[in-house]
Amino acid sequence: MAILLLLRTIAYGAVAFTSFLAWILAAAFIGRTSSDFGVYYESAVVVLVAGLLTNFLLPPLHWFFHRRHSASIIASLLVETILVFVLWVLFLGGAAALSDRLPGLQFCSGSLCSLGRAVQAFAWLSWILLTFLFALLVVVGILQTMRSSSGVWMEPWSAELPGRTRASGATEKGVGNTAVPQPAGASMATAPANQPAVEMQRV
Repeated sequence: MAILLLLRTIAYGAVAFTSFLAWILAAAFIGRTSSDFGVYYESAVVVLVAGLLTNFLLPPLHWFFHRRHSASIIASLLVETILVFVLWVLFLGGAAALSDRLPGLQFCSGSLCSLGRAVQAFAWLSWILLTFLFALLVVVGILQTMRSSSGVWMEPWSAELPGRTRASGATEKGVGNTAVPQPAGASMATAPANQPAVEMQRV
């Protein structure tokens, strides 16, 4: 599970980077098309919204809830999976619509066309990373559900399976509080050894 947690952290960092470039480029593309042609394209707006939501939701969720092992419902595996899925749908819709519109643009030449292609590329990269992250979360949720009877989807994803940490803690507590049994007759064997000293003190 530790290697999967590392992969999740890497995926969060990568999708934060690509989505940041996607919405920055989408904002520039919308500004150029609005100033030069008086129109804007809804697909670019969808990419802009998806990138902004990804940047302002995923990194805080991961660094302020997951990395700090928060017990809040916001840090649960279910909320994380739903959020990633919603962002996945937004990027898919924006990237697919933009890919459909770009070949038909009459002004698709020069810097403006290159800007549109860059928006398209980073939108698809963000979608691919979100696809990997979504699949990872679903697989981990299924594996933990198969290995534990508790509601793993309502708990944060940790390196240990639910219940294992509590079980090991109970075992350690039991070992720490268990008295070591003494052999039978140990107290009787100690008594004769102390008798001469007691008799000397009486004399």
